Amino acid sequence: MHTVDVMQAMLTLLMATTCPDFFSAQELQAGLIAAAIHDYEYPGVDSSFLVNIRHPMAIRYSDSAILENHHVAAAFASLSDMDVNPMANYSEDDWVLSRKMIIEMVLMTDNQNHFTTLSELRSKLKNSASEFPS
Repeated sequence: MHTVDVMQAMLTLLMATTCPDFFSAQELQAGLIAAAIHDYEYPGVDSSFLVNIRHPMAIRYSDSAILENHHVAAAFASLSDMDVNPMANYSEDDWVLSRKMIIEMVLMTDNQNHFTTLSELRSKLKNSASEFPS
């Protein structure tokens, strides 16, 4: 259910605002894919728990953005095996760019960086308020 909520929130944000005017179709699709996979194969525990029990995922990702790295890696592995892959017909350049954007977006969901990211977003919005129509 959480994934559907996040995708719906993303779609609502995009459709109810002028956001689509600022992003390409490829960026918008990458955002929706990132929303869909951002918690793929979530194990039900947080990263600190995985570090504390020396879980293989914590070791694999060197205790850094463990869950987020796993979500992206597992999702892309699954997408490569699926009959329905939203990026299947992309050119090589578009695939590489979309993958990069999706990885960046999912990694931004790491709660360790939540307050820093939120502060940066608020600062950017405050500094660019004049650029957005009211």
